[in-house]
Amino acid sequence: MEQDKKNNPGAPSSDTTSALFVSARKKQLDQQEAERRAKEKEEARLAAEAEVRRLEQEVEERRRKTEGEKQQAEEEAKRAQEEIKGIKARPIGQAEKTDIKSTVAAFVAKVTGDKKLLAIIGGAVIAVILIVVFLVISGGDKKESVK
Repeated sequence: MEQDKKNNPGAPSSDTTSALFVSARKKQLDQQEAERRAKEKEEARLAAEAEVRRLEQEVEERRRKTEGEKQQAEEEAKRAQEEIKGIKARPIGQAEKTDIKSTVAAFVAKVTGDKKLLAIIGGAVIAVILIVVFLVISGGDKKESVK
């Protein structure tokens, strides 16, 4: 048995070299794990910063849009006030004529601006035309059959 121990190529348990290798390998794995966690944290931080920038841009776009709508509303209010002042300044008869014109103009603007309403009115006009054409055609046939 003593010869078996002498011929054993493995290092004895008292050998500190293998323990140093194991310790060094463990340190290396711990360092790699720490680097991986640091990299993940950095990626998460960068992603969070990108999200913050995106949200800031979205807020800025909404602010600009709201400001534009506010300016548009103010301009429309000023225009309406000027129109009211102009109507009040005219004589009564002239104001009534202008009111009718402005009412018609407002209706036309509303109809042309509202696609659904325009489609409904267009469909009604087409239906009336088709009914008239059908009545004319069918009315002409009845007169000939009576003779």
